[in-house]
Amino acid sequence: MKSITLTRFIAFIFSIVFLALLQGCTSNNSSVSKQAKVFSLTLEDSITFDRLSEVELQDYNENTGELLLHDAQTSEILIINTQGELVSSFDPFTEGPNYVSDQTYGWNFYGEDQILAYGQVHFHRLSKKGQRIQRLEYPVEVSSWWTLDYNPRMLFTFDDNNESKIVAFIPGVTGPNYKTQAFQDSVDMVYTLSFESSKSQAVFEKLEQSVYRSLGKYVDRGWPTMANFSDSRFAVTYSIDSVLYIFDAVSNELLNQIPIPRGYQPKYDYVDFGSKNVPDRSRINTRIFPMGEEIILEVSDRIPESVMTKIQQLPQWWESDELMEASRKYSDRYYLVFNQNGYLGNLNWQGTNINYHIIGSKNGFLWLQRRYEDERDYRTFLKMKITEELN
Repeated sequence: MKSITLTRFIAFIFSIVFLALLQGCTSNNSSVSKQAKVFSLTLEDSITFDRLSEVELQDYNENTGELLLHDAQTSEILIINTQGELVSSFDPFTEGPNYVSDQTYGWNFYGEDQILAYGQVHFHRLSKKGQRIQRLEYPVEVSSWWTLDYNPRMLFTFDDNNESKIVAFIPGVTGPNYKTQAFQDSVDMVYTLSFESSKSQAVFEKLEQSVYRSLGKYVDRGWPTMANFSDSRFAVTYSIDSVLYIFDAVSNELLNQIPIPRGYQPKYDYVDFGSKNVPDRSRINTRIFPMGEEIILEVSDRIPESVMTKIQQLPQWWESDELMEASRKYSDRYYLVFNQNGYLGNLNWQGTNINYHIIGSKNGFLWLQRRYEDERDYRTFLKMKITEELN
């Protein structure tokens, strides 16, 4: 995890090493059941958008087919349609009546004609032209703002009896010191919020028997990663958890607990609470992508802390050959396919040159942005569908 002061650092590093991280996404791990299926991605469609500057894929509107983008160089928010035409653009980071904050942590479509911005202090409801309609304060106090590794989604929308609500993960909630058991036991970081009633509710709390509440040691802050895969149902896990949890956001009911296959479960060590030592997490759960009734869990091997510490002592280490070599040696990713009832198999990822912004959707598609090695004056977004490979 990195603080907000390193936001651009993180994006730059990921843009360099992402391709290396994707190598080895397929595994023949013998501990997985022989009944496990193998899935692959097939190209359904693509959108080409004329743009020289780098853009980040933020969301996909399942009703209109539009894509929501953030221009990392101009700071504009862009909406494009299925023909790659610009529908709207605006700058939400300039002081004025529609200013959202200096930094945002997610952008979502809200219905067919509005969008949401996850700002500092407030959640903003805007028109497609960037005009503020309403804003809601965070439901809890925060002591810090964070941009998280692997770019997980932190803001979602769902329907509750014909009312649109949001689920927000707030990582910097004020509470006990994060290197204490009290932090894991008492701090709620995920909330549902309503723009209509301004009411909020803590949801998806850590179970008493879960690893962060039962280990009795410190590994990391215990931030969740999640995805809204169908109606108000969410898949939730944590970086070192060996379980995928299925929750309903309306009732806050735990619907299922699905074990992650043993051969892909996180690998980590731990330290005593309050220790100044840094635990080594060599394999963690990083992101979840919805694809209709299927759920894709991304599991990532990591560069060991001892190796990374030496690399970070180098000048401009983020551009060093040592970082690239370590990424190739240690960094693999695995993509596991579930539904709400259990584990189905592995995704045989054969993506070539894509960047790390990946958007899943409840209508069964995955959106990827293709990355080119040379400079282009256009951007390409790929619409992918998951299919089962037949023997």
